[in-house]
Amino acid sequence: MKEMLTFLLSLTLCLTSFAQDLQSLFQQGRAQYDSAQYDKALISFREFEKIRDNYPPVNAYLAAVYGRLNRKEDALRYLNKTAIINADTALLSRPDFDVIRDSEEFKKITDFYLHLLKPVHLSELAFTIDDAEIHPETLAYDQESSRFFIGSIRLRQILIYERGRSYMFKKEAEDSLLAVTGLDVDKEGNVLWVSSAVMPQMKNKDGQATGSRVHIYDLETGSLIRSHRLQDEGVLLGDLIVGSDGRAYCTSSNRTEIYMANLDSIWLSHSFPEMRNIQGITFDKSGNLYFSDYIRGIFKIVDGKAVRVEHGKNISTKGIDGLYYRKGNFIGIQNGVFPMRVAQYVYDSEKNRITDVIYLDKNLDEMREPVQGTWVGDWFYFIANSPWPYYTEDNELNPETTPSPMIWRVNLH
Repeated sequence: MKEMLTFLLSLTLCLTSFAQDLQSLFQQGRAQYDSAQYDKALISFREFEKIRDNYPPVNAYLAAVYGRLNRKEDALRYLNKTAIINADTALLSRPDFDVIRDSEEFKKITDFYLHLLKPVHLSELAFTIDDAEIHPETLAYDQESSRFFIGSIRLRQILIYERGRSYMFKKEAEDSLLAVTGLDVDKEGNVLWVSSAVMPQMKNKDGQATGSRVHIYDLETGSLIRSHRLQDEGVLLGDLIVGSDGRAYCTSSNRTEIYMANLDSIWLSHSFPEMRNIQGITFDKSGNLYFSDYIRGIFKIVDGKAVRVEHGKNISTKGIDGLYYRKGNFIGIQNGVFPMRVAQYVYDSEKNRITDVIYLDKNLDEMREPVQGTWVGDWFYFIANSPWPYYTEDNELNPETTPSPMIWRVNLH
């Protein structure tokens, strides 16, 4: 079992107050499974599940344990839960599932794994960036000037791309920029909003680089209008979006919080301690705010509370980095699942439920780690190959072996 879960086990436990208990439960269950104490392993993994549900390695182990205990329906259910997160067909070859291997239901599960692994490529290359070391993480577009703004994690820069050429908007660490994690254009205010945070992958770190910041720039002149520095240096600001009220909304992945900012200040707007890792953020046409938790899926904020966006058993909203809404659909960039994919979710707002999923890009070698994107009319542009997999253990990046960043686009008229 251990060799099959290489990918799954790379998804580490969240750093919470009960992480040690979870780790102990996991190790205990795994040891019990290895020694064929399946009844005891079931108890350990179910206890783990009560504390943290839908953890991929535990799903896989539960499927195997239920198979060993001849609990066929439960084994199939957990095989399905595992598939939508990690469609590694090696799991299916285990003798744990010999008791159900010849069943029609198992054949359907096998077909589902193969369906998820089938490559899909609906996007096309829009443009590339020559500097492989830039590590783009976020993308924004200014309709008025037909310019893309590209934020760099490693070099603490903001680039502009227009009409086949790229050039500097903000050079390295200018205005105390940190690793750029979020960008959005406020068309009404004619400003560019930027979120940035200290990250270990930044090059040329200095003692002044701490915490998180939000910058507001004049779109025409590039001059800095205002900069806000969070007093709590432990907050890591991530994705950013501008609302119709002209305020910026920023996610914090490590504190599971959402911050709001205007020209005058920045403040904590929402706190969701029940979440694990908040990433993407978006508005629908009615002004409702949604966010993606990397572990738990998509949520809608209703009266200050997070309400889960439901979906069927064959749909996964786990591992979404960038989240976007348009014309009744969500776009989710899923880099926390295998295979990685860019998915379009058909959303029923009245029922607060995703009714279908359409894969736009899936299981492509060149799409190593897609991250964030932006709308340009009916086209959705996104960063297709962020270089996270190419960093060394020392957080170094070799530009000679790192592919040039690619921006892909897909038409969703």
